[in-house]
Amino acid sequence: EQAPAPAAAPEPEPPASPAGDGSLALAESPSMDSQAFQKLWMDLPEAMKDSVRLPALPPSPQYVENALQSLYIFTMASGDLPDSMKFFLYAQHARHPEQFILAQALLTKEAPVTMALTLKSNFRDPDMAAIQFLTTVNMILG
Repeated sequence: EQAPAPAAAPEPEPPASPAGDGSLALAESPSMDSQAFQKLWMDLPEAMKDSVRLPALPPSPQYVENALQSLYIFTMASGDLPDSMKFFLYAQHARHPEQFILAQALLTKEAPVTMALTLKSNFRDPDMAAIQFLTTVNMILG
């Protein structure tokens, strides 16, 4: 009788980025629409809630959106309110297209300027993805 084939080893996580610097490997053109975002937001567990302090208020919501998009973090919706800017953000794993990280960000306009983030993810390691997402936001806006 033939021995059963060994179970396939779990697929190793891809290199994080071309630079190998440990940053998230995110898709350049993620596939997401508002219905999918809303469904994922309802279904995914919360990975982290945290805030980052910013040195100054970004000049506009568009500035924030453009800065984050340069690192493949995209905006589903945003709003410029009298005392804050609000963003619904998403990113998709570069090699695992079924894996997303979503965020609701609230940026206060009064000093000290902070961005409060609620992160949800179905990444294989959602805690690490959330920490790296938060670090990326802080790096680009901080």
